[in-house]
Amino acid sequence: MVYDLALVLGGGKFGTIAFNVLVRKSRRVIVVDKDPNCHASKALRMVCSDPSKCEVGSRLVVEDAINHAIKIIKAGTVPDIIVPAMPGNSMAMLFTKWVSENGFSVEPEPEMLMKALIEVPKDVIFQEDKSTATLILSHAKDFICSPWCDEPEVCPVTGKKIESVNSILARMSFCSYNKVFRSRLVEKGVGAIDGREVYRELLSLPTELEKYTLCVGTACNCHGIVNFLKVSRRAKS
Repeated sequence: MVYDLALVLGGGKFGTIAFNVLVRKSRRVIVVDKDPNCHASKALRMVCSDPSKCEVGSRLVVEDAINHAIKIIKAGTVPDIIVPAMPGNSMAMLFTKWVSENGFSVEPEPEMLMKALIEVPKDVIFQEDKSTATLILSHAKDFICSPWCDEPEVCPVTGKKIESVNSILARMSFCSYNKVFRSRLVEKGVGAIDGREVYRELLSLPTELEKYTLCVGTACNCHGIVNFLKVSRRAKS
């Protein structure tokens, strides 16, 4: 498959690996990082500080990655795929920014995290952070996965059949809005999210409600991250 536009959020080590793969599979690749000297800058021929001039070929856009993603999506440019290659839960950051710009305030909701800790199998809970209401799951708690693993049903390290982390997180039913995006391999070592699915989900977010809860994350078969958020409309000044 040839993608028209691939958007890589982050120009570090993993963003550079993604670029090197996607430049062979895409008409346009945009890597976004606020550091003009990031790792990816050495791999791209042009650093672009003006996104309006980044319409052809591969570019590094020097800007906050989440801000840039929101900007181009609102302008009608929807990436075919989005590669989260920055620290933390990029989809939660994206959704938080989107709803904030629509007149809502967003805060962590640790009570929902506690509900999730009851529902989720203990053997896949890798890390929890109550202050940010973040939950990280992994089938590789005691070892580092090969970056070239193709996510088989049976783990090549433990020899055990695994339940998809994406399926585990997608079962959560206590949020007003729950969306865990499936990260699929573009090539071994590089996972990506369907950009048009992200766009549809952003448009489906409530705009009339005064408050709701939001669980949003990303997961593949083996690993996943989700944030639990409380969304409420800001009082008009």
